[in-house]
Amino acid sequence: MQVHLSGIGLEPPRHIPPPIRNWMLGQLLDASVIGRSGKNSIRLRLDGIEVRATTALPLQQGDKLTLKLTQLRPVITLSPAAAHSPGKARIRTAMNQALPKQQALAPLLDRMSAISQPATPRTGEFITKTRLPTALIQATHKVLRTIPSLPEISDAARLPAVLRRIGSFAESAVQYQDHVATKQTGLPEQDLKWQLLRLRGELYNTARLPAPKTRQPPPSTNPATGRPQPSVVPPTTAPEGPVRIASEPSLEVDSLRTLSQLVEGAIAKIETNQLKTVAALLDGDFRLVLDLPVAIEDTYEVVQLQISQEGPEGDDDASAATTIVIEVPVNADAVLRAVVTLTPEDLSIKLWSANLRLRQTIAAERETLEDRLRANGLAKVSISLEQLKPFEEWGKKFDTLIDVTA
Repeated sequence: MQVHLSGIGLEPPRHIPPPIRNWMLGQLLDASVIGRSGKNSIRLRLDGIEVRATTALPLQQGDKLTLKLTQLRPVITLSPAAAHSPGKARIRTAMNQALPKQQALAPLLDRMSAISQPATPRTGEFITKTRLPTALIQATHKVLRTIPSLPEISDAARLPAVLRRIGSFAESAVQYQDHVATKQTGLPEQDLKWQLLRLRGELYNTARLPAPKTRQPPPSTNPATGRPQPSVVPPTTAPEGPVRIASEPSLEVDSLRTLSQLVEGAIAKIETNQLKTVAALLDGDFRLVLDLPVAIEDTYEVVQLQISQEGPEGDDDASAATTIVIEVPVNADAVLRAVVTLTPEDLSIKLWSANLRLRQTIAAERETLEDRLRANGLAKVSISLEQLKPFEEWGKKFDTLIDVTA
């Protein structure tokens, strides 16, 4: 028997022990941790029987906790009851550290893109070359290679793999690689968080480089006395016509400091999203919060996502629902907000934008979009315009998403 505590579980066994057949949603069960079988695997004594569970929670041998049964199908899922949740104090502490440092991802990606491009000054411009170590430039390239393109996120078949590499699952990727492949912790090449950590390390190494020394020419001497004599600086001559002047390569400390702050802010942003997900799991909910950066031509945009799941009530599989809330920057003047709710029987899409022109476009194309979705095999489809709050104000339940004060 395998019970999953973190919301991403395993298929239930064919033969279910009798005590488990009587479990009901919402039931509280006392559990004790017998021991660990691996980094993500523990053994529990639960309701008088021994079970094996996969979890990312920091549980150790001897821990006692109360678990709430939150899902029966297709995966038996239990979550620590809020009142007895281990590690909640640590989650709060980590959240308090990450929240003040977090920054949006797009400015960092734009800056790294500029760094990685060769300078192409026009005639007549005065430029300053920035000397950056090769390792630092290579680290920025590796970060940028993890960013998906618009065609990638538009392809439903490729989207799950894209979501796995944008940083939120970094630790799981390392643990999987450690367990399955080399038995040694490695760095996933296609993972945004780990590549940002590598870039941060290179920035630290660069900051410790000594300042470049300027070689002074030897002083000239007086032939009669043998003593140094003052240097004579020849007068400058004004150039004729446009001239491009480039300084000697120099390390711009302020520029690197800004880059370092942006990297720290991006890492903190990913970690904040991870902590929100763990905090939800500790409360018995499955809610995944993601920032999805997208490369669009020569710039970057960030799509904000929140995915929540609710299991079926009793044996009613039709009540199982997945809700996705999305905020997409369409252009400089328009942001599209959406709430997509999918059940085994129907699909509901609620759309909103503060931009009038975009709302008019949605209204004009609504029926066409519904027809296309039905043509893909969805029988019950509804699309509507609803005034929705900004992403940061979205909660798990849909009734918290509608701006009832408008």
